[in-house]
Amino acid sequence: MFNNIGGKLKILAWVVFICGAACSIISGIVLLSTEETLFGGIILLIAGPIASWVGSFTTYAFGELIESNKIQESYLRKISKQLETPQPQYKPQNIPEVKSTTSEANICPACLKEVPATKHLCPHCGNSIK
Repeated sequence: MFNNIGGKLKILAWVVFICGAACSIISGIVLLSTEETLFGGIILLIAGPIASWVGSFTTYAFGELIESNKIQESYLRKISKQLETPQPQYKPQNIPEVKSTTSEANICPACLKEVPATKHLCPHCGNSIK
């Protein structure tokens, strides 16, 4: 009964519009048949369908609002499920680690090469090691 309520409200708006327009047209024709209410019949023929059409805006708009809300709800559920699943963590690969070959070594700040702890100058570039 309450499945697709937005679509049902939109159909209801169309039905109300068609019934209102038909009733006002029929009433306008009846009023046109008498000379006393000729002006009222013309007004009812013109204004009746327009009033019925404008009157159905709210119902149709509410049905449209419910349908768009259902679409947004489905997107939010999909996004929520994606956020709940754990994402793989980025792990860098093939990055060489700088390891000292001896426990008593320094790294030259100029050429970034290994210098024995006993040396005060880099044997590779001649930079002072402090």
